[in-house]
Amino acid sequence: MKAADFSNWQRIPDAADIAALKALGVTRVIVGSSFGTVAAAQIAACEAAGFEVQEYQFPEALRVPVAEAWWLDVERRTHVTTQDEVRAACRSAVPPIGIYTSASQWAALMGTWAIVAEFPWLKLWTASYGPLPRPFIFYGGWDHADMTQYQDTTDIGTGFQVDISDYEEEDMPLSDQDKTDIANIVKGVVGTMPMPDQWKRDIHDEVKLALAEAKQGG
Repeated sequence: MKAADFSNWQRIPDAADIAALKALGVTRVIVGSSFGTVAAAQIAACEAAGFEVQEYQFPEALRVPVAEAWWLDVERRTHVTTQDEVRAACRSAVPPIGIYTSASQWAALMGTWAIVAEFPWLKLWTASYGPLPRPFIFYGGWDHADMTQYQDTTDIGTGFQVDISDYEEEDMPLSDQDKTDIANIVKGVVGTMPMPDQWKRDIHDEVKLALAEAKQGG
């Protein structure tokens, strides 16, 4: 699937911009929200258009995110990002879902730090330009990229500029009703199988525990 990211230095996308993004097959939009004054309006416009909307922010200019999810941008700029800044962001009340960077940027700023050993939930949005599929370079402790920015700044035909990324659609979490239905199915199947009653009770207990843990995990 396709994602487009753009900075808060761009305008608020209008109807022509939205139509052009959809024509490109974009389903997710990621807005830079650390600076400027239009990010919230950009996010609102993209949400109203039906896009999945996320944010990216820089470690030295964090704001309370407006979108449901945000990425921490780790790349070489005038400000030199440190490990302490990245750790602080990941330990914040609303931590990022992942890191935007590249193999070379990470090595230059973070060295050999395997960040996922400390923050195992962090996803990787990596920059690697060229035709898909892109070869993955292991770094930061990640063994794959959850999203790959493969096309640098591009005019979508309206004067609006974006970067383009590729990502896989994530599995939707099970609802409470789904979990109950699965438990009932398993219970019914196990109940008809020839096995000692204690085994059946053990299986029921394991299913109950697994569903409880899944519910806690969202």
